[in-house]
Amino acid sequence: MTALKYPTPYLNALPDGCVMDMRVKFAMEIIKTPGFMRQFDLLNNATHAAQNSPADVSALALSISNALYEQAYHQGLIEDLPSHADLTKDELNHIRRQAAGNVLGQLHAQKVAQTEQSSQVMQAPPGMFRG
Repeated sequence: MTALKYPTPYLNALPDGCVMDMRVKFAMEIIKTPGFMRQFDLLNNATHAAQNSPADVSALALSISNALYEQAYHQGLIEDLPSHADLTKDELNHIRRQAAGNVLGQLHAQKVAQTEQSSQVMQAPPGMFRG
């Protein structure tokens, strides 16, 4: 299988602090599920549950995530991104509109930020907060 990695768009990745393959995000969500650690302990012998390292837990979650991704890919639920030549005229126009909208939104946000920076902060009247 030669599936492409689907990284998060850069602006959406800012809260994460990095760009991650979606399988890593799947694994992080799997770890957060309430029953995952219980299942992990059962799989790894309950007597050694206290010795489970974070590396063991993350390896299992990534293994499950990878299996989920591969099954979804083989069943046609995930497809490779189309090449530019495979896109229709309507799809290309839609992408251009989305990109233009993103740029206009960024430009407007910059103007708003500049306006906010140039405005003065209101000060409380003298003597209002006497201790």
